[in-house]
Amino acid sequence: MLESSWSLYEEQSAHVLRLLEWMEMTTVTAFKAFQQQVKAMCLNDFPSGIGSWNSSTHSTKKAEKFKQLKYHGEHQKLKCKDVNEEDPKALKEYLTCEQSPWQTKDTNPEIQHLRELAITSTSLIKENFLCSYLKSLRIVDRQVSKLF
Repeated sequence: MLESSWSLYEEQSAHVLRLLEWMEMTTVTAFKAFQQQVKAMCLNDFPSGIGSWNSSTHSTKKAEKFKQLKYHGEHQKLKCKDVNEEDPKALKEYLTCEQSPWQTKDTNPEIQHLRELAITSTSLIKENFLCSYLKSLRIVDRQVSKLF
């Protein structure tokens, strides 16, 4: 009798532990939902964000310079542009052009401005900046169970 009750106790304890582990895995905090929402904004993906396509991200590094002969043996220094880099103006067009696959019609003006900012000022787009920049963010159908 004692053995059967002990094995029943162990079985129930194991079940409770599995249930607690499952609850811990499925727990979504408001901050985690916020991070998922920010990731869905595609601020780090083409055409926004840091990447080889964005010439504004490379403005701080020194471009290679080649000397070419100008008039009568004078030397002229030319900046060499990477063929994979896009001009920030062209990248912004990708976000706004009707035919562009990166243009989203359901984006509100605040998020649209953030995406453009991610093109011109990529170093600004960090989590703490986003927390202070966004005035409101709706988190719907994310099964948030903790608000801290």
